[in-house]
Amino acid sequence: MRKIGPWAFIFGLIIAVVTAVIVEPNTGLLWILGFLGLLVGLLNISDREVRTYLIASIAFLVSASSLSTLLEPVPIVGSAIRPFLTNVVIFIAPGAGIVALKALYMISKD
Repeated sequence: MRKIGPWAFIFGLIIAVVTAVIVEPNTGLLWILGFLGLLVGLLNISDREVRTYLIASIAFLVSASSLSTLLEPVPIVGSAIRPFLTNVVIFIAPGAGIVALKALYMISKD
């Protein structure tokens, strides 16, 4: 079980890259990205990593839109960056949601 979380993260990033560069994203691939993000949030983030993961997730989710707009005019990179960042947001958001719920539970259980 301990190996599923890291592999889910690696496969999620690979799928995000492949669907951004090679294939047209479809609903099935986006659901897979979301599911892998859930697995990462459930299996890969320990109690002591919750704060760091949430801060990093929030920073990425907030900056992804601006970063894609900034890099869009850059030749070659610009055409691939927006779909890639969108895919990574779809991958990261469910895990961040699960970890946020975990943090809320840890705070409110006492």
